[in-house]
Amino acid sequence: MATPITDRIKAIRSEVGEENLRVIAEYDKSGYEFQYLSEEVDARYSKAEFDEVFDDLLFDTMRSDVMERRFHGGDYQCSVLSFEEMFVFQFVRDEFDGLVVSIERDCTINLESFIETCAEHT
Repeated sequence: MATPITDRIKAIRSEVGEENLRVIAEYDKSGYEFQYLSEEVDARYSKAEFDEVFDDLLFDTMRSDVMERRFHGGDYQCSVLSFEEMFVFQFVRDEFDGLVVSIERDCTINLESFIETCAEHT
């Protein structure tokens, strides 16, 4: 059973603080749904840009099993994209299904704790 959205938001927010949380979204091959979208991010991106981002994330999701085989590091947990202004964490549930969490770049986190919290709520 999926974690209720409010529990997910609360848990992730407790790791990063509301001021540092940009996006929490689920996606699959039929589309995507935001559970949390900051006003700043909402104002910055068009619907077409969001569509392109989630198409790219879906493509990456389909490659997660390949990454597991190539790296010999155990089960794939997440990918991290690092940008000048933000971090984007992509958690894969299966071949066409995942969770994306984006936080501000200057946010200080315990990486292991943050990944565990997000993974528990995927």
